[in-house]
Amino acid sequence: MIQEKGKSKLLLLFGISFLSISMFIYQVILTRVISAIFTYHYTFIITSFSILGLGIGGIIAYRQLKNNKTNNQFLKDNLIKKIVLMPISYIFVLGLFYILPFSINILVYIIPAMVPFIIGGYILSSIYSEFSDISNKLYFADLIGSGLGSILVLFSLDYLGVIKSIILISIISSIAVIFFVNFLSKKYIIAYAVLGMFVMSIFVPQNYISVMEKNFGSIITSKLKTFGNIISSGDKAEIVYTKWNAFSRTDVIRVDNDPNEMIVTIDGTASSPMYKFDGKDGSLDIYKKDVEYLPYTFGKKDNVLIIGPGGGRDNLINKIIISSILVMIPGFFMGMPFPRGIRLLGTGDKNVIPIAWGINGAMSVIGSILSVIISMIFGFKITLITGAIIYGLICLYNRDRLIL
Repeated sequence: MIQEKGKSKLLLLFGISFLSISMFIYQVILTRVISAIFTYHYTFIITSFSILGLGIGGIIAYRQLKNNKTNNQFLKDNLIKKIVLMPISYIFVLGLFYILPFSINILVYIIPAMVPFIIGGYILSSIYSEFSDISNKLYFADLIGSGLGSILVLFSLDYLGVIKSIILISIISSIAVIFFVNFLSKKYIIAYAVLGMFVMSIFVPQNYISVMEKNFGSIITSKLKTFGNIISSGDKAEIVYTKWNAFSRTDVIRVDNDPNEMIVTIDGTASSPMYKFDGKDGSLDIYKKDVEYLPYTFGKKDNVLIIGPGGGRDNLINKIIISSILVMIPGFFMGMPFPRGIRLLGTGDKNVIPIAWGINGAMSVIGSILSVIISMIFGFKITLITGAIIYGLICLYNRDRLIL
């Protein structure tokens, strides 16, 4: 048993929750950062293969448990090392992506992006293996953390931006370190040291944060992005404003050869011009030569209706509520077999649990890729029906093992 004597398992559950919060936010931040580097097709591929790291972490844990079945101290020390590395890995990977120049080779992004997931998969699979008797509670704590992370990440990216959000997940992960290390060991000074280090980073001046957010290596160096394309053409340009949120990265670019115009980009592309206006109607005459002015040349226009992404907000909110309720129902039933299966494995050889975790991670990636391929070819209805049939067949096959 790797648990320190006399320690409550609530520490373990809180550690799982905080770890899940940080991992979920990391996944969303990773998606946002990669979206600003590539198009969304590549973003999906990179994120999916990164999550495969959860399975790889489970396989690594399985091999170590298999080779050190009786050496509890080795397993405990190794687990603590991985736990302490978790918050550091977030800073390292996302910081690396931010300063690297653009590369068309997606392996440059896939391999580093896997690192936090590999560490997280190792931690979670090891804990599930050791404490399979409370797998339902562990799974509940895991899902609670993921749910809280899905809410927190929206506020984090909207109000803090990407740099401070990276610091935030490192702090959250450091709190998980404190819970885990207190549960596993009496020597937890290093846990507080890691937390203190990341808390101190909150006090970095905002002007330094702004400079870091503007100097995103891939946007500055990629010819596929508006700013990089302008620079490569020989013109001088400057990013005068940058804002990250849950939807995108928005930049305002000033080009030296045209002082009356700036360019607004979303994720480095989707450019829109922004013109200087001094408040005098006469200064707008120069724009009457543009083709966009053609609809206004006929008749008198007292009112103009502009239809954009803001339309239909009430209808969108209703769809979100209804969709959440509909997804919650199958999610409830699909969440039951996993902890039951872990508990059943624990009654036999519990060292098999990490490899089961690894298979789960690998199949999740395969399933996500297949779902996209099937939906692109046959549509979403066929995709949902296919998923329901596969799930039904699995339940039928395991009807004697899992009593729902």
